[in-house]
Amino acid sequence: MTIWATVRITDPEVKKLIQMALVPNKEVLQNIQDGKEDELSTCFKNMTDAAFEYAMTNET
Repeated sequence: MTIWATVRITDPEVKKLIQMALVPNKEVLQNIQDGKEDELSTCFKNMTDAAFEYAMTNET
């Protein structure tokens, strides 16, 4: 566990990790992997943006 506490991750990497964790289907996953952000639904973007905002503002 101590090793994981020292791993550095950038904000874009956190956002992509959240997207990968919340991906609803293979099509969305493929769009994320291909970098096609404009192909993602507004609902999915809002959901991942909310999770990202929480991750960045919550102390824990």
